[in-house]
Amino acid sequence: MTMKSKQKSRFKPLAMGFTLIELLVVIAIIAILVALLLPAVQQAREAARRSTCKSNLKNVALALHNYHDSHSIMPPQGIYGSWDGTTMSASHHTWCSMVLPYMDQAGLYESINFDIPAWGQGHVNQPVSAFRCPSDTGVAVPAGTRNLTPTNYAANEGHHWWSDASAANRGVFTKGIEAKLSDILDGTSNTVMIAEVTTGSYAGGPGNTNANGRPRVGAEAVFRSAFVAATFTNAVTQGRDGAGNLYLHPDGTAITSPPGWFQGANPHHYAPIYMNHGGINTAWSGANSLHTGGIHVALADGAVKFMNENIDWGQWRAFNSIAGSEDAPME
Repeated sequence: MTMKSKQKSRFKPLAMGFTLIELLVVIAIIAILVALLLPAVQQAREAARRSTCKSNLKNVALALHNYHDSHSIMPPQGIYGSWDGTTMSASHHTWCSMVLPYMDQAGLYESINFDIPAWGQGHVNQPVSAFRCPSDTGVAVPAGTRNLTPTNYAANEGHHWWSDASAANRGVFTKGIEAKLSDILDGTSNTVMIAEVTTGSYAGGPGNTNANGRPRVGAEAVFRSAFVAATFTNAVTQGRDGAGNLYLHPDGTAITSPPGWFQGANPHHYAPIYMNHGGINTAWSGANSLHTGGIHVALADGAVKFMNENIDWGQWRAFNSIAGSEDAPME
């Protein structure tokens, strides 16, 4: 054997592949990288959802302005019924139904018969993506909402649900009052017109506070139906018309006991409105969202802003009043 051949025989080819330890190390590194990247991916997805939500709310605000341009007045928060001197009739059509022609939903609008109750008509379960925040999966739709289309954007009723509210307590959509933009004496850039609500809503926080509630889930959840408005009757004037006559449930049955919102089954179904006596992320009747840190709002001038959930409650109330002469400039 030559020296050259002896030298060659001393070297063996390297074994291919990983040992078990090396494989475990690689897996551990990959797991760490995934753990590091996942929050960033989730944040990116939520940022995209927030952007879509903001765009949706902008479209709703523009639709309301176009409605105002056409009718010289804002739509009512809802048409709950009418009294003929002897009986009350059901109606329960909502402002969401009335702005459909201005949201590229003319076909859906034409399918609605406003002369008969909204309940039972085919449009009430038709999804409209512009009314939904993609961050809110909420209750099961439509099974969890009794086949009613929910909305994540609610109209500002003001401080409470009474139709005789003073100007300082009125919102753009106080019940029984159809407002004009010229009625907003505090300025359209300082007055909230529409705000976010979840399909579960919030509870647990005391009044005159913000951001300390807890999400309502399951049977206690409250969702806002886009096209069917239910009333609330815990006090004398709630759920009544201006003459004191008690409205009916959306299905035409009589309201016999509080709370009076339409409860064919849980979760509760309420009108597409909110009140500011419950601060942000505090009460079922107030504004709330699943976005971290606050909610989107559309101002009466059409601008969309992100409102911090820790805003002072008095300032939040001022932003929701149309004529309180409050000094609450939007940041």
